[in-house]
Amino acid sequence: MLKSRHILTALLALCLAGFAFGIVRLFQMRFDAGDIYPPYSSLRTDPLGVKAYYESLQNLPGLSVSRFFQSNSKLEGGPRRVLFVLGTTREDLESMPPDDFQTLQSFVFSGGRLVVSLLPFADREQDDSLLFTNAAPRPRPATNAPHSSAVRRPRSRDNTNTNSEPSLIPEDVSFLAKTGLGVKYDDLAIDEHGLSHSEWAAPVHAPPGLPTRISWHSGAYFDILDTNWQTLYQRRRHPVIVERSFGAGSLVLSTDSYFVSNESLRRERHAELLAWLAGGRSEIIFDETHLGVEERPGVAGLMRQYHLQGVLLALALIAALFLWKNSVPLVPPPPGDADEGRGALVEGKQASAGFASLLRRGIAPGDLLFTCFAEWKSACARQPRAAARLPAIEAIIEEEKALPPGARRPVETWQAIRRILTQRL
Repeated sequence: MLKSRHILTALLALCLAGFAFGIVRLFQMRFDAGDIYPPYSSLRTDPLGVKAYYESLQNLPGLSVSRFFQSNSKLEGGPRRVLFVLGTTREDLESMPPDDFQTLQSFVFSGGRLVVSLLPFADREQDDSLLFTNAAPRPRPATNAPHSSAVRRPRSRDNTNTNSEPSLIPEDVSFLAKTGLGVKYDDLAIDEHGLSHSEWAAPVHAPPGLPTRISWHSGAYFDILDTNWQTLYQRRRHPVIVERSFGAGSLVLSTDSYFVSNESLRRERHAELLAWLAGGRSEIIFDETHLGVEERPGVAGLMRQYHLQGVLLALALIAALFLWKNSVPLVPPPPGDADEGRGALVEGKQASAGFASLLRRGIAPGDLLFTCFAEWKSACARQPRAAARLPAIEAIIEEEKALPPGARRPVETWQAIRRILTQRL
């Protein structure tokens, strides 16, 4: 019987261990695939992500490649840095918080290179579906590629104010208008299955060595409002990749992000274009905050960041020693001291015992009866029933006071007073 119980316990422990291993493995596979992250995130390994581009740059010697998860206020520029903002939306660029715009502007003017690419959409209606949080994405994807379905992303800022008073929140600014650009749409062709066909983008003023054509999966193109922009690639004679210098830095915008995706690097790799996007910079940063992937460390994260694990272990050890000290003595007492310690213990007393002890210390035994009568008289003599009994009680008290201290009988006197107090009038 005992042996079978041990077998059942071992089987139960084995099942629990297998279940825990399966759960951990499931989460590990999910995070390794990266499909929990938004499209065009450098953490995704499926066709929707850009992790292949990230790791390719990481494997090149002399390059420092990292991801940016913190708030934009901590983003620093420099002539050696390039920032990739991939897979953003037109709405995010047309309605940007002023702090974010100032951060990107400072990054570029400090000598940094900023590369921004938009999500691919077949037409304007499909892109407009992102402007409403309750609107479902259009069922028609921008291309027959599996990675190009519309993804609705929440806005990073909400300036709506239901009150009549003016809002104190600064108004959003348009990144496109500030840089002298607009976005228009020239719809892609749709087949009988409702899928859009990709088209080709050709170089215009592209540097030598770049691809002679790129498959384009977006119907958007730029409306150039400032002549300082240079068109690098165009589709249907409309600019789709443009570049401009700002101070010591440069800005590159694209209406499509397919050519940097994992799927493109597998099917249609343009190594020259991907290398040109980096601009010869040695510090490459992939921004994840515009996709909603932002690091907000708590107490545990701050402790790991500042390497305070040893302090935590030290505090836990001190707490364990404190509990051990108060529960079990470090040095056990001799056997003979146990009984002696019990005799020194003082038992607790009730409140009445404490009151009696206080009376013994403050009032002499011979004056106890007279003190009690004086307190009763001051507290209860004004009551009608007590006033009627007061003369008889005072006579007994005066008779008791007339006796010598050794002949007084406080108990008999108290009993006589008690009989007067309890008798009915």
